[in-house]
Amino acid sequence: MKRKKLKVSKPRGSLFPIAKQEAMAEGGGDEHMAQHHSLTINVNDQCAIDAGYWQECVEEDQTPYRLVSPPQTTMYRQVLSYLEETTRDEKVPPTSQLHFGEVAIATVALCIRWGSYFAVLANRDLPQWAAAYDPEVSCIGDGEMARINIEASAALSDWIDLMRADQQLFRKLVRAAVRFLPFPIAQLGGSTYYRRFRTLGAFNSASGRQYLSDAFARDFG
Repeated sequence: MKRKKLKVSKPRGSLFPIAKQEAMAEGGGDEHMAQHHSLTINVNDQCAIDAGYWQECVEEDQTPYRLVSPPQTTMYRQVLSYLEETTRDEKVPPTSQLHFGEVAIATVALCIRWGSYFAVLANRDLPQWAAAYDPEVSCIGDGEMARINIEASAALSDWIDLMRADQQLFRKLVRAAVRFLPFPIAQLGGSTYYRRFRTLGAFNSASGRQYLSDAFARDFG
């Protein structure tokens, strides 16, 4: 039986070094003899999530590396459970009180910022690596990017399924995510997002593009 783990060469503070995916056979490899070091991410004062663990390992040529393994319960599911528990006794916000900007913020914060391996790379509780600004050093490896893509895609799929299956719970969780998950643009007004995303969304449909074309022709000749 095979399992996927993230293999990194050596620690570097808040950013792990160049990484690659390695298929490790169950019961084999020196990683089973190494000590497990837990990876814990503090979302806020009330929520800490398990991001997996890392182990010090050595290649056959004695090159050291760290093997990073994901948690048993996905980071997305842990954050979602926290939001569900936090809002269990709160009322469902009316549809009219939930704007697109909030949904966008909640989606990115839950599925990517805190619900994927990206939270490990962006962990401010760890010291900054001295070579983080070296232009010749990669700030993220292929294996790390692959894990983020997989975890974020799975989280987004589950989030969309929840939106379709239970609108009331979805609205509660959106409002909770905006309120409780730290995110740099969570405080901007809904009207700002509405104007911005309506403009961007217009390009995604033929009628929208035609409307913009007609508007430019009318206003600018």
